[in-house]
Amino acid sequence: MNVIDRIKKNEGYRQWAYECPAGYLTIGYGTRITSPGPGVSEDIAHRLLIEEVSRIKRELDNYEPFWALNPVQQDALVEMAYQMGVKGLMSFKKMWRALDDGDWYEAQLEALDSKWAREFPARAEEISALLLEHDK
Repeated sequence: MNVIDRIKKNEGYRQWAYECPAGYLTIGYGTRITSPGPGVSEDIAHRLLIEEVSRIKRELDNYEPFWALNPVQQDALVEMAYQMGVKGLMSFKKMWRALDDGDWYEAQLEALDSKWAREFPARAEEISALLLEHDK
């Protein structure tokens, strides 16, 4: 058995963060994510981001109004889903209806008329403006 296999066997895999016996917040195969420890490198964080965005796109691709949009609008919805989850994004019923109708201005207004926009106003303004990019 090589070192990787031994560490995996002895540490065990945990998808979610947990407190190890030494009291450190860890994830995966015992990787400390609090100091002292390696944390998560930017390379690993980038890979996690790419994987999550791909998963979100696959999930949203099953929703017909999503694939009828242009790439800029799709990216706006993916970013919203990344922040609040696909389930959270799907709760924007009036926004989806407006997108389905091609009413980009109304879709933006509906995105901004939300708890999300009140909690993250600058980000919501930036992302929702992308919904107006219907000719790109």
